[in-house]
Amino acid sequence: MNEGRRGIWRADGEGRGAVEVGTAIGNPVSVSPDGKHVVYLSNDSGVQAAWKLNVDGGKPTQITQGYALWPWVSPDGQSLAFITMGPKKEMRLAIC
Repeated sequence: MNEGRRGIWRADGEGRGAVEVGTAIGNPVSVSPDGKHVVYLSNDSGVQAAWKLNVDGGKPTQITQGYALWPWVSPDGQSLAFITMGPKKEMRLAIC
């Protein structure tokens, strides 16, 4: 595991069969209501952004273009809320 990065793991309900499916920076990791995807933070694009990953693995998709903190998937799985920085470095709530 890289410095400052945390593994994203998939396991059964008993914690057996754990498989690392990705890595993230910081917390939290938000799971979609259907349990098929996780949204997490990564700086792989050069800026800390929110990314979406299928829990079965595969290639992650960047879903925010600018700085993001605390991504949360809505209960219906249709929206993403996260904290971003405004032009004067003030924190703002964004929903997409």
